[in-house]
Order: sequence, then C-alpha cells, then structure tokens
Amino acid sequence: MTIKSYKNEFSPEQRKWIDALKSGKYRKAKNYLMLVNKDNRPKGFCCLGVYCFISNQKWKPSTIIGDDHVFFGTKEQDSALNTTQMNKLKLRSSMGQIRFTENYHTHNSLASMNDDTSKTIKEIGIWIEKNPHLVFKNFTTK
Repeated sequence: MTIKSYKNEFSPEQRKWIDALKSGKYRKAKNYLMLVNKDNRPKGFCCLGVYCFISNQKWKPSTIIGDDHVFFGTKEQDSALNTTQMNKLKLRSSMGQIRFTENYHTHNSLASMNDDTSKTIKEIGIWIEKNPHLVFKNFTTK
C-alpha cells in the first residue's frame, strides 16, 4: 500500500482547513486558539484554532475567573497546535511558521499574521491558498 505524498497539491486535511478559513463562519480572536463566551460557546478563533475546532479536538474552558480562552487536547495547548495536528497539516511549526523568501518576509508565522494584522480569518485562508509554498512542507518554492 502506498501513501500519497500530496507533493505540490493540497492534502485533504489542508483543503478542509483552508475551506473552513475561507467560509466566513469564524470570527477572529488573538493570542489564543479559541475564545468562548459566558455560555462556553465559541466566540473567536485564531486561524490555527479553526483547525482544532473543525478536527473535533476535545477542549475545555480555562478555569481562571474572567478568562475566556480554552485548552485543546490532553496537553492543554491554548496558543499553538500540537505535534500531531502540525504534522497532519504538514506545517513547519506548531505556530505555522512561514518560509521567508526574497519576495515575502513580513510575518514569521500564521499565528503572528493572525495576531498582528487586521486580516480576517477568511483573508488568511485566501492568503494560505495563494501561498502554500510558504506555509506547507509538501509544497516546493516557486
């Protein structure tokens, strides 16, 4: 049995994530993968947190009074993907490291693009789709 490498094409996991980002369903949050309201319903996401959510990763709200972020998984990550998720998406790091090139050297990660710009989740999804060679390990540089 051969395993498809998806060289220079989106894997099913990547496509699912990009489509979710571009859907317009997710409000942006900063500094955490996901924020919740008082009823523990999602109210905002980091672009990386959208992947945790659509992958049905278990989460629980923070127990700190007044805190509105959540922890995903057994290792309780709240601001970066775990190694399994990072590898499923074929990302360079848990923060979504972006490859610097001669033409692109603005943000070093998807997390910083999410937190430090006015780009919406949808705009980040469109950017990823247009620049997979800067984000995913299975794409070669142009």
